Amino acid sequence: MERETEFTSSFASTDGTPGLPVPRTRGSIRSVASLALRRPRVLGATVGLILFTFAAFGMLAVHNFASDAIESAVRRSLQGVAIAAARSVPVEAHARIHTAADEGSPAYQQAIAPLEELQRTLPEIRYVYTFRQTADGIEFVVDPTTEPAPVSRPDDHTPPGTFYKPTDAAMIAAIHRKAATVSGEVYTDHWGSFVSGYAPVFAADGTVECFVGIDMDAATYQAHLRAIDAATGVGTAIAALGSLLVAYATFCWATSRRAEEAAMVAAREEALRANHAKSEFIANVSHEIRTPMTAILGYAEIMREDAALGRISDLGSCAGEVIARNGQHILGVVNDIIDAARVEAGEMSIARAPIDLRAIAHDAVQFLAARAAARASRCASSRGSAGRQPPSPTRSACGRSS
Repeated sequence: MERETEFTSSFASTDGTPGLPVPRTRGSIRSVASLALRRPRVLGATVGLILFTFAAFGMLAVHNFASDAIESAVRRSLQGVAIAAARSVPVEAHARIHTAADEGSPAYQQAIAPLEELQRTLPEIRYVYTFRQTADGIEFVVDPTTEPAPVSRPDDHTPPGTFYKPTDAAMIAAIHRKAATVSGEVYTDHWGSFVSGYAPVFAADGTVECFVGIDMDAATYQAHLRAIDAATGVGTAIAALGSLLVAYATFCWATSRRAEEAAMVAAREEALRANHAKSEFIANVSHEIRTPMTAILGYAEIMREDAALGRISDLGSCAGEVIARNGQHILGVVNDIIDAARVEAGEMSIARAPIDLRAIAHDAVQFLAARAAARASRCASSRGSAGRQPPSPTRSACGRSS
């Protein structure tokens, strides 16, 4: 029974099952990667830009989060300071202060003392003061500020009974809600730009005696935010530098890969040219050998025919047989070389067929008989056990024994 297996260049698994086709997605990815490697500069710039974009968005998100966190922390701090200041105000002494004439009174000194201490303790606080709501409007009561103001604005110190027109919505909200509030945004009045916190001061009967105001300069408030801006700028610069380094590294890598692929393609083309040249050489040499070998075999066949007709001696007949057999052997070697070339080209077909081992052994003996005779030796094969077909009489050994 013969089974023929054809060698092809298609993919096949090691267990003999047909190979699976390469997925199109993988092929598409390889195509995109190959296209990208053809332009290392574009690839490096693209990778660097993508990395910087992600880093920039990340830094922007961190900046916004940190800014919101700092704003919230500053406002909570102002609100907490205002509540603490409100609890420190002596209510009874504060209730006796109404006009500028009360500024030097013992009640005024008693009411101003905790606010002065607070102002000394917290240098970031620009102004600390108390105010109350009257039928005529909002009027200042206690103001511990004593330092002179710049020429561009009035004296920082405000005596009791001075009316004030509020520009901060948080001040009005604190009066209406009788609760602690803080500025939602920077506001400006004729003393400057501020962010403020307010808290009510309650009397023993639960009524509101006054409110405490805590002002932080807008410049101080914005300095906290500028620290976040500076950190964001530094982070963005680092991200840009890192993106440039990654872009350069990607460019170098793509350039080296491109050079490697070019070298691999050149080596493959060179190997294909060498293999093609080898195949052509084998074909030419095989043709050159087979042509004279055909003539030799033809004359050997003529000698065998003459021996059958008795025209030549037995020795000549045996010599013709040896020539024919060895010529067939050489022709088989040539065919094997051609088959090897076909295997490399993926065009070789292998077929299983029964063989006669006795005939192969007999032919081997005949092939070596001449060398054995030259060394005064004898080379022969045994017939083997019964039941096997003996070799053909025409393939019997010939030679001289020592």
